[in-house]
Amino acid sequence: MEAILKLRDKKLYPGPVQIILASSDVAWVEQEFDLCMGESGKKIKQRIKLEDLTFLDLVRAYPQLSIAQVVQIYGVIGGISAYVSRWNPKADFKTNICRNVLSMHGYLHNEAEQYISFRLRELSVYETILAAIASGHRKLNDLYHLTGFSRAKISVYLKNLMEIDVIEKVDSFETGGVRNTQKGLYQIRDHYVNFWFHFIYPHLSDLYMLPTEEFYDRYIAPDIEEYMNRYFVEVCVEYMELMNKGKKLPLVLTKIGTWIGKQGTVDIVAQDAVRNTLVGICNWSKPMMAAADLAELAKTLKKAKLAPKHIFLFSATEFAPELLALAEQDTRFIPIDMKQL
Repeated sequence: MEAILKLRDKKLYPGPVQIILASSDVAWVEQEFDLCMGESGKKIKQRIKLEDLTFLDLVRAYPQLSIAQVVQIYGVIGGISAYVSRWNPKADFKTNICRNVLSMHGYLHNEAEQYISFRLRELSVYETILAAIASGHRKLNDLYHLTGFSRAKISVYLKNLMEIDVIEKVDSFETGGVRNTQKGLYQIRDHYVNFWFHFIYPHLSDLYMLPTEEFYDRYIAPDIEEYMNRYFVEVCVEYMELMNKGKKLPLVLTKIGTWIGKQGTVDIVAQDAVRNTLVGICNWSKPMMAAADLAELAKTLKKAKLAPKHIFLFSATEFAPELLALAEQDTRFIPIDMKQL
């Protein structure tokens, strides 16, 4: 480090020089780098944490694919650039999963465990907790009853997983409906880790016994469309953020999120500086968004105590004719199909 600083200060070379120190271990940089470097570390002028690629970046990476196809890819590999470069856009979704994930020689086959074990010990304990979260047990108490680990132990392990960005604690959008809001929920933040522990890890013994195509048809195909709902919501949120930056929304938004109720969820809730509200619902897996979806939304909005000025309707499939007719009559409703997205 001393030699690097001498180089920067022109003591080893007369001309200007830019030095970039790079690490793939984000947690180490954030938690231990300063202790390792001491006073030398304080002389680094700037630190930049590179985030994952956005969905828009993936769309640009696969210009030959439809938005729906890119949503599926995004739901599996997220925005990890190394994963993106390994995905073959000329092959279909199933083929890529079989080759990259299910095959013993696939690039992503052991990636989830390697990513976790790189920073954490007691891999089996972490895998048990992650498998539980991936199966829908998202509260500390649920994890306690399912795994048998003490609450204190689970809390420590959850904290460790959050420090390396594998999981995150989900905060519901704050509204007047606090009593109806769910709290203390966790979810797997990393897209690929979530995919692995949702679909693959619970059936590892069969993975080693079955042909990859048969494993896909038995354990992935039946649930994959419903699984993608969460990631379609993420895509729709990114769309709203981009539109907001371009001032192409009816409100200038200052915050955006999801309201998570004890009964029902509002996929997108956003407000401007004076708390005017915009909401959105997102349909990925249903064959059609219909009037019944609006009726369900109305019930949830009442529980959340929200009175939105505008309602965005995102659908990866079709809109029922009566829904489109309603949107023509009532400008509060704004349908967005995949072409517009």
